[in-house]
Amino acid sequence: IEDCNPGWGDCDGNVPNGCETQLGTVQNCSVCGDACTYTNASGSCNAGTCQMGACDSGWGNCNGTTADGCETQLGTASNCSDCGDACTYAHAGGSCNSGTCQMGACDSGWGNCNGSTGDGCETQLGTVANCSDCGDACTYANATGVCSSGTCQMGACDSGWWDVDQSTATGCECGDGSDVSGSCNTAVGVGSISSSNTSITRNGVIVHRTGYREDADCYSVSYDDPAMSPGRLTITVDAGLVFDLWRDSCGSQECDEQDVFETICDPPDVGTVCDA
Repeated sequence: IEDCNPGWGDCDGNVPNGCETQLGTVQNCSVCGDACTYTNASGSCNAGTCQMGACDSGWGNCNGTTADGCETQLGTASNCSDCGDACTYAHAGGSCNSGTCQMGACDSGWGNCNGSTGDGCETQLGTVANCSDCGDACTYANATGVCSSGTCQMGACDSGWWDVDQSTATGCECGDGSDVSGSCNTAVGVGSISSSNTSITRNGVIVHRTGYREDADCYSVSYDDPAMSPGRLTITVDAGLVFDLWRDSCGSQECDEQDVFETICDPPDVGTVCDA
């Protein structure tokens, strides 16, 4: 056979049956044996040219060439629902489940604090705002918070506050509302003692604990009585406190870290006693 009619071919090589095979089909597209077959995909013949059709379910043509068909298996972390659909998340693992990306556990030291997978585990932990986990804020009343190796710790008290009960739950709960001068020369006057005003009481907060700021409040009291009579002047403070006593406008110190002072002018008992 010299030439077959257009669209036909002698595909079996048998002259008696002539050009027995119709071309333009998937098995014999442009010529005999030109089969339109593609890996993991359908094929078609269009005007004598093979064309690759849709990929089989679960496969994709991720390299963009028809020579190897749909060469890439989908449903993986690299190509989940389609080519290039990578299940990657900031500071977290990712997996593909039935064609849908899912974010796994956050990397150590990171948290998904905004609840969105779009930015992965976006928040670094181990900070004062997010110490062991999201929202684990190291906050303490009137004190600085510190995050150390994922554990909140209370730092220094704010000025004028103390941790008297030694409990971090209450922070630095004791505040000095009477934080007056700590110098004798600038002591706060609390009044005068006389025969008509025999007692003065001053309330305040004076706290000292090793490791915290020492506190001292200075007050002055005067004795001014035109009709003086024999008697005793006594100064005491609450348990756990001591005082220094100065006389004559801070000219001379009578007591040093004592808790009781008495000056006696009741002959034959006359004198001054400091007794800690």
